[in-house]
Amino acid sequence: MGLSQEKLLRQLNPLIRGWACYYRHGASKRTFERLDHYVFWQLWRLAKGRHPDKSAAWKRRKYFSAIPGTFSVRLTKEQGTSYVMALYRAASTKIRRHIKTRADTNPYDSNSTCYFEKRGRKRTRRSQPAGNARTPQRHGPTRTVAHWLQFAAACPHSGAPVEEA
Repeated sequence: MGLSQEKLLRQLNPLIRGWACYYRHGASKRTFERLDHYVFWQLWRLAKGRHPDKSAAWKRRKYFSAIPGTFSVRLTKEQGTSYVMALYRAASTKIRRHIKTRADTNPYDSNSTCYFEKRGRKRTRRSQPAGNARTPQRHGPTRTVAHWLQFAAACPHSGAPVEEA
């Protein structure tokens, strides 16, 4: 026989999520939709192979009903509470573009401090969750640049401070 729905989902979800996260920086939305389509039909073939004598409506109720249209299973914990485990949809992965660094900047150069502070503020603003409350930052961008400069300004062999050119 094959794997149970739960075991199959526990194997497929990390694979699909990892693949989608790896490729989310490119133009991949249409590819993710195709992947979801392909996985859906492979799972439908699996259901047809496991239960050849059952109707399509029965298979849909058994394998795709915990969340309508998604391969999912309803599981029960020890305390009697239930939860739904569903197949990860690659198309739900947000596409995040890689922002290039200006060619004339260097994180170890004190002249580029302002650039990297502005860049850090833009990144944190974009990654904040929806809602009115702002998430407090643990460390400010200035501290990060100072941290880089503290260790980068020392000679790796002798440990002596490197003079600015």
